[in-house]
Amino acid sequence: MSPILIVDDDAAIRDTLQTLLQEHNLAATVCASGNQALDLLRAATQPHIVLLDIRMPGLTGWQVLAAVAAEPAVYQRHAYLLMTAMTAMTIVPAQMALISQTRAVILAKPFDLQVLLAEIAEAEHRIQATTVQPAP
Repeated sequence: MSPILIVDDDAAIRDTLQTLLQEHNLAATVCASGNQALDLLRAATQPHIVLLDIRMPGLTGWQVLAAVAAEPAVYQRHAYLLMTAMTAMTIVPAQMALISQTRAVILAKPFDLQVLLAEIAEAEHRIQATTVQPAP
């Protein structure tokens, strides 16, 4: 399983998600900001499943997604699950394009744990499907 990167400005959400994922034997690290996450994603040599909060101070989740979308080697390496607590979220066409380009999925907070785990498993399948396997 690819490592999971939790990106959220709320420490309680980061810690809770990390604990829940670790209880399911999933490796998870945390970032408190979009800038920190973007640096990590650019430097990562292995794919990550990124749980990315949409609303954060500094770089928002949308801005992080836009930055990685501009760098094909970065966005193609990772899988993105966008987290939001907004109940009436309006997605503008530019955001829809980002979702489509990066194959991102939107998850509503609070999470149903089984839905979250299923989306993580699906993200892992997307990563495996796009990872070039070496020839035998």
